[in-house]
Amino acid sequence: MVAQHKAYIHAAICGSGGKDFYTGELLDWSLVSTWDNDSAKSGRAKYKRTLALLPTIDHTVDEGGKPKFVE
Repeated sequence: MVAQHKAYIHAAICGSGGKDFYTGELLDWSLVSTWDNDSAKSGRAKYKRTLALLPTIDHTVDEGGKPKFVE
């Protein structure tokens, strides 16, 4: 199951064109691996806004009950 989920995630990234699934905004790949929990706790929403274009994976379930991943 892990390998299958990795394949779904990879497909979501490749199919995204580098854009956010919901907003269509171009994501900033230089932000990957920059999230800092301590800064998020102390800076709250202000800190989170600085990472608004951080690529992330969201998932839901499709009509057939299979995982559906989007970026």
